[in-house]
Amino acid sequence: MKIENHFFKDIELVYKNYLIIKEKEEKFNIFSVLYKEHDEKNLHSRFISALLDPFGSHKLSYKFLKEFINLFDDLNFENFNKSVVYPEEWNKKENQNIDILIIDRKSRNAIIIENKIYAEDSNNDESGQLERYFKYVRDIEKIPQKNIKTIYLTLDRHDPTDESLGEFIELKNINGICISHPVEIVNWLNNCLKLVVDKPFIREAIIQYIKLINKMTQNDTEIQERLELKEKIGESEINMKSTKYLIDNFKHVKWHTVYEFWIELSQKLKNNGFTILSEPTEDDILNVTHYETYRKGQKDKQNFGLTFTKNNEILLSIWNETDEWLYWGVSDSKQTSDKYRKIFADGLNNGIFEYSEQNNWWKYLFDNDEKRIWLSNFSNNGTFNLINKDYRTKIISEIVNEILTFTN
Repeated sequence: MKIENHFFKDIELVYKNYLIIKEKEEKFNIFSVLYKEHDEKNLHSRFISALLDPFGSHKLSYKFLKEFINLFDDLNFENFNKSVVYPEEWNKKENQNIDILIIDRKSRNAIIIENKIYAEDSNNDESGQLERYFKYVRDIEKIPQKNIKTIYLTLDRHDPTDESLGEFIELKNINGICISHPVEIVNWLNNCLKLVVDKPFIREAIIQYIKLINKMTQNDTEIQERLELKEKIGESEINMKSTKYLIDNFKHVKWHTVYEFWIELSQKLKNNGFTILSEPTEDDILNVTHYETYRKGQKDKQNFGLTFTKNNEILLSIWNETDEWLYWGVSDSKQTSDKYRKIFADGLNNGIFEYSEQNNWWKYLFDNDEKRIWLSNFSNNGTFNLINKDYRTKIISEIVNEILTFTN
């Protein structure tokens, strides 16, 4: 199928026009600076609960909570006007690991909010996550079942797993609904903004959090920009066919890009004296390019990478995880020589590496977000640019050279 070149030129013109506008905007975002953008617990849940908390430092009592309750036709704020919200601002500990719990013990009403960014449901052999939370509020907090609302909050409003619901089987059986960050949460936050026109600190925090959500959901383009793109696509039959052709085949483009990245990276390591011990399989690459992380059992399937060694003195890896940037690290194994153990211990002390029991010494590849690689997210520039062979070759050289610098 022939794709008309002028179509791409028109799209590029729209992109460049709006890029000029975006370049003039402030890029600083306090949430991105302090946390990983997908940090469910320390960023998203705590910020939302801090606003909902009627005793929080925002000093607006129940106003934010009331705006949230008003989002739902089946809830009445009169049943929550004596609520406590967990985690509280002064005590950041969750109540029984529930991301956000709104509970009015006087009226005996409660709202369970399970906040998911990329993580899977935390089920165990005994019970599912939502099943466990609902039973706790019903049986321990003694809230009548009909007075407990369960909210499953995600970026794209997907359903919880069957395992999470457990014996309740369906979400409706725990008075549950699915909502999303870019729709319901952003609508709520926009309503909250009307309450803080004279409170610049709170107002700016809410605005920055909205921008973060829009960025994470690729919803940060201007309305006019989207309309112009739609018009360009729809102005001719060949434009329509070209766009559909790209959409239909992009998952295959992603697969081949990730496949070639690992193959070329492995070969580059071999050429520089490393011995490859294990490599990603074709199924690994299929899981990261074709399937959403929230599907049953998908998260663990997206954890894979290369393991390799240098002169059998050190065990290294370059690793992909579902909700992490690509990173490399060193395992403190029996074969690790004292020489290398000292090198990486020094690197840890100097702030070059981080340490964990699972991965031992490790660090993200690249300090620049524009170059960082997140293989499951091709809207990320560092990942998307790997499609270009010259760029991919350059990035692979930088990765190998960084590792060589330390091992040599």
